[in-house]
Amino acid sequence: MSKYKVTLPKQIRIFVILVIVLVFGFTVWYDSSYFIYLIWNVFLAFLPYLLSANLLKYSNKEKINKIVLIFGLVFWLLLFPNAPYLASDIIHLGINPLVPAWLDIFLLFSCAWIGMYLGIYSLFHIEKILLSFWNKNKTNIAMVLIILLSSFGIYLGRFLRWNSWDIFFQPKLILNDIANIFYKPVSHLDAYITTIIFFIFITASYYSWKYVNKMTHERV
Repeated sequence: MSKYKVTLPKQIRIFVILVIVLVFGFTVWYDSSYFIYLIWNVFLAFLPYLLSANLLKYSNKEKINKIVLIFGLVFWLLLFPNAPYLASDIIHLGINPLVPAWLDIFLLFSCAWIGMYLGIYSLFHIEKILLSFWNKNKTNIAMVLIILLSSFGIYLGRFLRWNSWDIFFQPKLILNDIANIFYKPVSHLDAYITTIIFFIFITASYYSWKYVNKMTHERV
């Protein structure tokens, strides 16, 4: 069996360095720790990628524990929204008046790029795992449901301020908020609109990336 190595996608390495330099540069230059949260968000975005890469690595082994794999996939689903969530941090653009707008744009768009790329690669890992157990049609349905649930998760994180781990520590409160969204849809139109927009955005990004990747490999 060929060795499988988990590494940070090369497409985002320079952006990770740029984000770290800018955040710590802003912290020192402006004597403000405001942007430190972006380092934390990038770290959270890396977790689902790390988990999916290792799940793919171990699912390729002959004696994989199916129960461990299922729990890993469920845990991954809870973590995954943290990756595309970084794109929603654009909402902070221009909030800190100390930082020039063009530097603010560089920082937030770099974080968004990191989050989307980590999310896309992580989705690809999970799709490969599912294809080893299911046919293409079932896998496609599962991918749509995963992206839809993740888009809803981004809404819960951005606007209701829930974190992935809150499902373990405050399950009653988070489930109550989710229930209200479905019981009172007219009062929560923003939840449906946000979920649909992110669903379209993530789906388009993922399948565009897959198409370009396929075309690139076919030319080689």
